[in-house]
Amino acid sequence: MRFPSSVRRDPAIERWMRGHRGKLGAIAQRWFEIMRGCGDDVRELLHDGHPTACVGDAAFAYVNAFTAHVNVGFFRGAEIADPHRLLEGTGKFMRHVKIRPERDVDATALSKLIEAAYTDMKERTAAGLKRVGDVEIRARHRATCHCGKVELELHLPNGIVDARRCDCSLCRRKGAVVASVSLVALRIVQGAEHLKLYQFNTHTAKHYFCSNCGIYTHHQRRSTPDQYGFNVGCLEGVNPFDIERIPIYDGVNHPADVQHGPDPNIGDK
Repeated sequence: MRFPSSVRRDPAIERWMRGHRGKLGAIAQRWFEIMRGCGDDVRELLHDGHPTACVGDAAFAYVNAFTAHVNVGFFRGAEIADPHRLLEGTGKFMRHVKIRPERDVDATALSKLIEAAYTDMKERTAAGLKRVGDVEIRARHRATCHCGKVELELHLPNGIVDARRCDCSLCRRKGAVVASVSLVALRIVQGAEHLKLYQFNTHTAKHYFCSNCGIYTHHQRRSTPDQYGFNVGCLEGVNPFDIERIPIYDGVNHPADVQHGPDPNIGDK
């Protein structure tokens, strides 16, 4: 999951820690501090009521305190090595380690799990997709709307980077898989006159679609205005359904709006 509202130090987490005193709170704080120490790119936020650690905006681990135990959880725990069999859970991706005050936990093994989860997420966010199904992503790849009136050229030397879905009010409706490039890496080859602009909420992001067939092609992002997001499904030959494990971007809680609280229509990313 992606959380653009994550920050280096979240005051809400400090309040959470102060509200969880005693042995359980001490356990949660100990392991969250280890998550914080994984790297300079670790960010955090309070997600679903518990402290969550991210690589940039990509969540990799969390802690949560219950009545008699603490969970140290991993967002992609099903896919990291667990030689000491500490992980519990049967979900598709998430796993957790349950810690009780009266029972010892293998601290070395758990520390290695946290490091492995951090490293795994760091690699996931850095690597681009060089192939989708049978289609090789070229360094300069053509993209079109459905009718073909709009044609783009995308500079993708590292493949498709940061492919994601978003749950903002607009993306929930259009359903596209989106990836990012710098502004200079997207060129309109033809059909600029057929592109229409749509804006909403803060009217900062610029969403473009073909006026003939209605397909969304790209947008200039609000959260990162020096980037375009583009519709992966517009890439020549690419079927987005061939991409496995696409993360979901938190499009509701925009970093520029966190201080004002979430708005169901926010997310013009």
